[in-house]
Amino acid sequence: MRSRPNKQGRFLGGIGIPAKIDDGFLNAFHNMGTIAVDSEDNIYYVFRYAITPMVRKFKSDGTLTAEWHLDAAEIPQQTLSAAKAKYQENKVNKESGAYGGVPLLTAAAFDKESKTLWVASGSRVLQLDGSGATIRSFDLVRPDGGPIQVSGLLVDRNFIRVAGALHGAFEYLKPH
Repeated sequence: MRSRPNKQGRFLGGIGIPAKIDDGFLNAFHNMGTIAVDSEDNIYYVFRYAITPMVRKFKSDGTLTAEWHLDAAEIPQQTLSAAKAKYQENKVNKESGAYGGVPLLTAAAFDKESKTLWVASGSRVLQLDGSGATIRSFDLVRPDGGPIQVSGLLVDRNFIRVAGALHGAFEYLKPH
């Protein structure tokens, strides 16, 4: 996260510095992420491709206030293994210029009611407290019993709404 635009599209300044994950282009790739904002305008930057699942929390002025490294045991092992294998493949094939990756954290949303951050990893959804610790995690399934690969997430008082690239949108009752 480097800069943010004003209402006219002009950049105002930067937020954060990239995490040192690798050298060169691979570092930029592993720093790609998604953003969630809470009711106090804190910004949560969720790293999509970092091999160590990570979230950074910033004040609205861009000041880093926390960095959380999520427990890898909470990430589906198949996803984690695929991401590590792709990372190693990219390191070996640096010269080819063909990069890609397996996202570990695929979506994020802030729940104003519970004041918690929710992140998704494939079909797994994790609820995180104010210090980044996992409150609960569970897998979501489609009505036919298959897993949904969460690419969009919205959490409110009673529902978890997710979007999946292949199967559409679904609504689930939020556990309390």
